[in-house]
Amino acid sequence: MNMADARDDELLGLIARKNEDPDSAADAWVELHSRHVPFVYSCVKDAGSLVGRGVGIEDIVEQTFQRVYLTAAETFRPGEYADSDAARHHVLAWIGTIARKEFLKAIESRGNEYLAVYEPDPEASSEFEREGSQPVAEQQSQLRQVAETVLSPDELEIVWLKMQYYDADAGESRLPSDELEGICTRQGITKAAFRKRYARALDKIEQAFTKAT
Repeated sequence: MNMADARDDELLGLIARKNEDPDSAADAWVELHSRHVPFVYSCVKDAGSLVGRGVGIEDIVEQTFQRVYLTAAETFRPGEYADSDAARHHVLAWIGTIARKEFLKAIESRGNEYLAVYEPDPEASSEFEREGSQPVAEQQSQLRQVAETVLSPDELEIVWLKMQYYDADAGESRLPSDELEGICTRQGITKAAFRKRYARALDKIEQAFTKAT
């Protein structure tokens, strides 16, 4: 099969058969990657701008396409398509779901390496200005404005604190009791309300990503 002429769902069908025909699966994956990596990169980059620097855009994109290769057989369900555009939209929606999950995992796994939107990197100024980009202060202001439309200050504080205590081995964030009690006192909420506020903040981030895709 000429991979360049194949529909997106046909490419995924070949990828799903990677155990039976690894060469065709590899060729199909390369073609699917080349078609859609610019779009997925753009969506992840847009979503990353909502929460500030520290999100590894390229890593998320490549992890997304690795998951596409590994899980096509288990999770992609082809439909009845009127044309190649309909197939493309379905495939992109499926890839987008994977990308959103990878994006949220990346946010939680940054831990202390993550740089929140309201903690700019002072060393970035000269680099940006040498490249002729917008002044860094203006970029940071725009980032803050965008983030504030998605998360409230209390939600930003909660997300930042949770990420500082993310345990990669356990796959979850465990706050020390004094930290949890301290933030609940500052925000005037119960521990149950804290958990709800954190879940709502992650939902807002995911919804922002969904709009971008």
